[in-house]
Amino acid sequence: MTDPRQTFELALRSPALVGAKDKAGWVALFHPEGFVEDPVEAGRYAGSAKISLFWDVFIGPQPSVAFEVKRDFCGLHTFIRQATVVSVTEADPDAVLPVPALIAYTLRDGLVGSLQAVWEPRHVIAWFLGRRFAGLRALGRHGRG
Repeated sequence: MTDPRQTFELALRSPALVGAKDKAGWVALFHPEGFVEDPVEAGRYAGSAKISLFWDVFIGPQPSVAFEVKRDFCGLHTFIRQATVVSVTEADPDAVLPVPALIAYTLRDGLVGSLQAVWEPRHVIAWFLGRRFAGLRALGRHGRG
């Protein structure tokens, strides 16, 4: 049986590795058959190669990504974090994009089996469209994932 503290430790490492821009460390957190859905229902990035692609499309291009944690919920196999993801994006390096989210992590064989994030895409798309051409270019880049 998995120790709930292990789930908590993995969940804490994920945002820290994103903030440090450590792609290799972040991808290594995931089970080889793990997946990312961010946001949920917008497409599943399954397996190490696709999770690496997720990083390249959505995390890597951002100059800065941080997490303002509101609260954490820890179960036996699932850890859910309520947070605001705070990004400085390639579309507007002088502005901050805050995205309130629920991020659920599950374990599989001692690694992250899934990362599923729930957030409001309309808010994010509107923010990018407000940056005109630079925002459209950034959205187009995300659409290639």
